[in-house]
Amino acid sequence: MTSLRLALAELRTRPTRPLAVVVAVAISVGFMVASVAVVRTEFHATGVAMTRQLAGSDLVVEEYTAPTADVRAALEAVPGVELVEPSYRVGARVEADGRSSTAVVTTVGPDPRLRPADLVEGRWPTGPSEVTVDDAAIEALDTGLGGELVLDAGNGAQPVTVVGRTDAGAGLMGGGSLQLHAAPAWFEAAASAETGAGTYLVLADPGVDPASLVAPLQQATDAVVAEPGTSASVQTTAEAVAASVSSATDGADVLTVLLMVFASIALLVGALIIANTFAILIAQRRRQIGLLRAVGGSTAQLRAGLLAEAALVGLVGAVLGVALGVGVTAAVAAWTGSLATGLQLPVVGVVGPVLAGVLVTVLASLAAIGRATAISPMEALRPVATPAQGRRATVVRVVVCGLLAVVGGGLAAVALHPSVVGLAGEPVLAVAILGAAALSLAVLGAAPLYVPTLVRGVGLLTRVLGPVGRMTTAQMSRNPARTAATCVALMLAVGVTVTLQTGAATTSRTLLGDIEERFPVDFSLTRYDGADVPPETVERLRAVDGVERTLVLPAGQADTGDGYVRTVYAVDPAQADAFLPEPLPALDDRSVVLSPQEGLDAGDEVAVTVLDPADGTEGRTATYTAVISHAAHGGALLTEQAFTDLFGQTNAAGLWLDADPAADAAQVTADVSSVAGSTDYRDAGVYQQATGYTQVLDTLVLIATGLLGAAVLISLVGVGNTLALSVIERTRESALLRALGLQRRQLRLMLLLEALTVAVVSAVVGVLAGGFLGWLGASALMGVLGQEEAELAVSWPQTLGVAAVALVAAALASVLPGRRAATAPPVAALAVE
Repeated sequence: MTSLRLALAELRTRPTRPLAVVVAVAISVGFMVASVAVVRTEFHATGVAMTRQLAGSDLVVEEYTAPTADVRAALEAVPGVELVEPSYRVGARVEADGRSSTAVVTTVGPDPRLRPADLVEGRWPTGPSEVTVDDAAIEALDTGLGGELVLDAGNGAQPVTVVGRTDAGAGLMGGGSLQLHAAPAWFEAAASAETGAGTYLVLADPGVDPASLVAPLQQATDAVVAEPGTSASVQTTAEAVAASVSSATDGADVLTVLLMVFASIALLVGALIIANTFAILIAQRRRQIGLLRAVGGSTAQLRAGLLAEAALVGLVGAVLGVALGVGVTAAVAAWTGSLATGLQLPVVGVVGPVLAGVLVTVLASLAAIGRATAISPMEALRPVATPAQGRRATVVRVVVCGLLAVVGGGLAAVALHPSVVGLAGEPVLAVAILGAAALSLAVLGAAPLYVPTLVRGVGLLTRVLGPVGRMTTAQMSRNPARTAATCVALMLAVGVTVTLQTGAATTSRTLLGDIEERFPVDFSLTRYDGADVPPETVERLRAVDGVERTLVLPAGQADTGDGYVRTVYAVDPAQADAFLPEPLPALDDRSVVLSPQEGLDAGDEVAVTVLDPADGTEGRTATYTAVISHAAHGGALLTEQAFTDLFGQTNAAGLWLDADPAADAAQVTADVSSVAGSTDYRDAGVYQQATGYTQVLDTLVLIATGLLGAAVLISLVGVGNTLALSVIERTRESALLRALGLQRRQLRLMLLLEALTVAVVSAVVGVLAGGFLGWLGASALMGVLGQEEAELAVSWPQTLGVAAVALVAAALASVLPGRRAATAPPVAALAVE
């Protein structure tokens, strides 16, 4: 209890001293809570949206065949059942004025209690030629009330009119197919229900417990479902919704784990700030600790009091972090629309971060507490540590960090050249991760050894500012441990972000470069039926924003002797070379260009057999000499004369498109798909694959940006706190400088230069280390994916942006400490005891 009273007394007397620790813990815990809560809330909203079709029903019957009159009659005959309505759900392609997309069409029946969505404007459909669409469809198809659509559920195109608009499903994860609602007459007229399971929505009589109807309804359906192998299931709507939500939230686990990894990194940055802050706080109380020891305080009492203080500070920060995380979750949910389904705050997702915040705070303080309790009372009364203590710490640091660097360097070498030691596959990635971890610890742990040298190097630049610049370097060199600890926090934030950015850029260049080499044509479209591409389709594709060139050419399907169906194009080298990264190989009428493949060499004889596009039957066969080149982009290339001789005629069934490399790949792909239609053409171009990789890598960079924001914010707190405490320590010194003629602006400039020096050193080390580790990780990943060698790529705009953010954050962190130091009257400051 004595230790706890001492801790509370210290916090009451000087509540602002541990403020940086509270803020760092709050941000870290808030990040962790929000990571879990946002993902859970969004996936929960998605699960609820998936069951909107069940509307206000009491029970759901799934027959697993198309709804039939016999089943419906049997259900309606069960005592306690008020109403039974069939519910259809099918996938369809929808088009409107040249735009197309996929959609999910669900039933909207006549009973208002079973409406699957909220009607925003217009009315519900009543006939087979009417639909309502959601807000997302309005935007994607550029339509509205009265608009004409064409629906195709796999059994022919059907024109329909938009008669109403509903709200879009809530939730960030709710994207995907558009939502349309049609009357049962549309499904019955089009026989579309055959593509989906037979679902019935049941309303119970007032006062009847839905659970009591499960068994009777099950018996009724079993009695009339006579088709062999079919069955029916009956469950309450509440059970169906719970199962859907549970299924949706299961998908949140992977994303939650990924976000928690980044949250843990932010917490690690916070731990460094906490450790640095406690080291400074305890150094400031060195004489106080010595007096406590001198008047009889034991080592155990002192340690318990400091640990209690750390735990209390961590608990306050963690509680504030929970509030911050809940607030961020609520804001995100309000923005995405999932707030209506309720915030999801798992107990583990709240209690776990709180315990982590308190534990990290206590652990981060152990080093400083251990140093304080390990010295004698007389040593504690000295203002600084003895030289012998400093030398011992330096020797230990050199040995440990040296071993880590050797181990990490060796593992990195193995990961970059795994074949030397006979390593392959996923173990290479594990070796790379271990090597990166060892090198990271070595770089961070050795900071006190090299940061002073880098500070003096930056001091050569600040020297041009005169005495202020020289005094800045001298001040930072007087306490290298504190300077290094501050650099480490910002260094980690910059390094992790640059690692992700460099890894993403290297992966992108390597993978996309390989795809472009294998499939050099951006879009190579071929009609499934072998018919000519309509001229109006060519004009519409040529008008797509981002498409630079188009080339119509003969195309057909053939077997090149390896059992695969390949598209054969007839090419004119003068025209084709504009679409290829390198000139087309020389061809004659007895040559065929094929992509590199196992078991095939240049000069081999290859038999090419024509395949009928309608039924795949074989036709004419001819033998050609193989020419190996990626220009074939997975198919085969013949001269125009050879194509005519083989297929017996020429056509215009193929189309090549060349897109602007700077265009939005996802948008160009969507526009081309919308014009061509996925049911008419096959695409073997690069853009479809490039878009998928680009989306994944863009997500990774987005995560890196979020991590940068949280980590830099924590680092800003640490830099500001270090400068503020430094101002307190140097109050008399600053006052003496002011008395000797140093101006206020010069004092503020000195603190600004300190902060910028910390940022420059951190940015340089962080960018260099992060760039290497990003390349190391990407190289190992490419090895796992079967790529020969990763091509280093650095996104300089993003990297320079990270450095700029670090510099701006450091400059902002120096504002308040500089103002405090400059506004203190010299006489009053010199009078401080």
